[in-house]
Amino acid sequence: MPPSYLRSFSTPAFVDDQKVQLERSEGVVTRICSYKYGFIQTKELKNIFFHFSELSDEAKAVVEPGCRVQYKVTTNEWTTDKKMKAVDIHVISTPEENAYKNMKGVVHRELGPRGFGFIQSGNMTYFFPTNELVADEECNKRGNTARAGDEVVFDASWNHKYNPPKPYATNVRLMPDHSASARPTLSARNQRMMARSTKIKHREKWLGFIPKGADTPFGDFPKSMKTPRDGKSPRKVTPVCSPRTPRGAEGATVAPPVAGAFQRRPAPPSEFRRFYDRGDLPVQVYHGGTGNRVSWKVDIDKLDYHHYLPIFCDGLREKEDPYRFLAVQGVYDLLEKGRSKILPIVPQLIIPLKTALNTRDPEVICSTLKVMQALVMSAEMVGEALVPYYRQLLPVLNIFKSWNNNLGDQIDYGQFKRMCLGDLIEETLQILEQHGGDGEETFINIKYMVPTYESSIAT
Repeated sequence: MPPSYLRSFSTPAFVDDQKVQLERSEGVVTRICSYKYGFIQTKELKNIFFHFSELSDEAKAVVEPGCRVQYKVTTNEWTTDKKMKAVDIHVISTPEENAYKNMKGVVHRELGPRGFGFIQSGNMTYFFPTNELVADEECNKRGNTARAGDEVVFDASWNHKYNPPKPYATNVRLMPDHSASARPTLSARNQRMMARSTKIKHREKWLGFIPKGADTPFGDFPKSMKTPRDGKSPRKVTPVCSPRTPRGAEGATVAPPVAGAFQRRPAPPSEFRRFYDRGDLPVQVYHGGTGNRVSWKVDIDKLDYHHYLPIFCDGLREKEDPYRFLAVQGVYDLLEKGRSKILPIVPQLIIPLKTALNTRDPEVICSTLKVMQALVMSAEMVGEALVPYYRQLLPVLNIFKSWNNNLGDQIDYGQFKRMCLGDLIEETLQILEQHGGDGEETFINIKYMVPTYESSIAT
């Protein structure tokens, strides 16, 4: 048997002429067109045409898709093939008994990245898009999504753009406490962070890709008191050699050295981690119901920007929470309230920004570029003050300028996260040029460090 949504819903119903005036049949109204004509679905899942004049005045006021009716069939004299039509139609159901309202089903396929899913109800499969999911309290508890196995209540309808028409669901509501997925869900970012095993994080910290913290808030233990490691080192990848690769005297392959321009660099320990572990920073994480935010223990306007802003910028290379969250969000808060205090501190921010970019970690580079954009637009003359330091900041941007995601003909649904490195670098260079002062000096300095950059200012 073909799938339910491929069954014919427009096949004309033929009956014996002897039964035209003798039997009354029951069906469900599936479609009403401009209140002039419509179609009734029979028990055999066939559609019968009816004209609105066959309804009584009371029935015309309450008829709608989903209501049950009784009717007789006769030959439609206006058609050349003498198909059947419904006459003498009576509505036998109340509006509360609508067959297409408040139907129950189970999500057959969860909402994917394309924004639609399917609901199984009886022997029918209903299509539903994301915008038909009602954002009520139960939906918010489950992360504003529907997963396979969730029980739902929905209203049914038919998409008559297809032949045969396809069923789809509207006004989809999740039923509470009827599936295992009713527990609160985490955001995609937190799920990725929790999915990473501790082994990988320990290995990255061992290799130096994640800054190491001190043994205690007061410093490291003496070397004589530390437990020696087992001596095992991470497994090295054997380079692939071609037939033309030079060989040694004994025939051993001598692989050419790898440049490693895109490889991650070890991240040195940050001053931000040391000051935070010691309790010298007036910040803490406020865990609210709608998300975390930075809680400042003192008024930001009263802080010494010469002392605190370089420390927070030094924490941009952190990848562990709460250091990463406090450093990044703290920089944004300081730049928002800094105004005239920011321009004199620009030379002190170059080394922290350069150190974060030189880690060559895509996630760290993206966070640093967003901070650079906020820094340039936080106060006047900041963009011009950064021009002499392009030789320290732009070499890494030149390396990763073509680092784009090759998706083919697919769509990147995560564009709002602004994590595409190539696009973010191009956007940052344009902001630097636009806020770097009048004249072509800014473009010339950017072009010297990033030869593939083209000006975004019309001449």
